Amino acid sequence: MVDWLTAAVLLFFSLLVLFKAGEKSIQNAIALARLVGMSEFVVGFLLVSVSTSLPELAIAISSALDGSSAISLGNVFGANLSDVLLVVGASAVFGGLVLNKNDFKDLVLILLGSSLISLVLVLYTPGRLTGVLLLLSFLAYVYYLLTKKKQGLLVAVKTPFDFRKFFLTLFSFAFFILLVLASSKIAVDNAVLLSGFFGVSELVLGATLISLGTTLPELSVSVLAARQGRFRLALGNAVGSSIVNLSLVFGTTLALNPVAGEGLTSLLRLIVFSVIANIFLLYLILIRKKIDKKAGFALIFSYVAFLLLFIAGS
Repeated sequence: MVDWLTAAVLLFFSLLVLFKAGEKSIQNAIALARLVGMSEFVVGFLLVSVSTSLPELAIAISSALDGSSAISLGNVFGANLSDVLLVVGASAVFGGLVLNKNDFKDLVLILLGSSLISLVLVLYTPGRLTGVLLLLSFLAYVYYLLTKKKQGLLVAVKTPFDFRKFFLTLFSFAFFILLVLASSKIAVDNAVLLSGFFGVSELVLGATLISLGTTLPELSVSVLAARQGRFRLALGNAVGSSIVNLSLVFGTTLALNPVAGEGLTSLLRLIVFSVIANIFLLYLILIRKKIDKKAGFALIFSYVAFLLLFIAGS
């Protein structure tokens, strides 16, 4: 009984640390963006979304080296569902996400790219070459973000550059991101421990609770950013993480250890759910042209429905 109580207490306090560390990482990310003249969306993608995707990357490398790439696949698509439905939804509910017409193109490109990769994985058994191509696509998108100078999500606000302030801010950002990652790992570990009490299978756990746990950093950062009115940072982190997961994380997995066809087939439903989630978010962006609180609740409800359907089907 003491073990379960200890796990519950550790889970609670790790979530508190995660929330506060996420708040500090936002402040430093914004400061870095202004110092180097980089947009908050680019910072959200390059610094925040890549950093907060490190738990997924760690799981990917570990599972690939152990010859269990299917675990990483489940985590990638489960985390993408969390990013698109839960993270964006919670950001809309707690802070609201204001978009303008210049924002649409970048968001649509990201979501379409994510959906295209997902569909290719359904139709084609990926190998090491696919992994290398995914890693190259990640580098290409980073280059695109860094070189684009137009309005919209990529608009930049620059302040006078100060070397001392830059390195202090960068160090502070790295420290709080590490704190985010450490607290999220503690949260995941103890959530897994508690779930064992209910007899949840490892397959369901990997695609639901573990992927949800590895998305906690994105959830914390994006919700706090939205509450502070940093909509571009919130969207850059949430939606950008889906591309990071599919290109950097999954690409690394395939490059190390290709996924077996039967392992991919067993997670077909998860991939289909991921594509449907992207289409739903595209509908909100292109047709409704806003992601308000009502839409946020709809996204969260969709995520809960996914969890129930996936667990029931397993």
